[in-house]
Amino acid sequence: YPLFCRGASAGLICFDLTDYESFLGIEKWVNLFRESSSEIPLYLIGTKNDLLEKAVSDEEINDAKESYGFKEV
Repeated sequence: YPLFCRGASAGLICFDLTDYESFLGIEKWVNLFRESSSEIPLYLIGTKNDLLEKAVSDEEINDAKESYGFKEV
């Protein structure tokens, strides 16, 4: 497993709200953390929220949060 996962207390998974490909990469990162430590909480962070042109809808984000069990802040 990658060094950055070992001994982690939480996982912060970031994606670019203006880049749908970035959003599609969430599954890869969730799997990486879950293989390394299935018990740590994961948080989803959307970046570039200040830009007007978003490629990912709120509904898609909420579905991902529910599907992957991301924690709420």
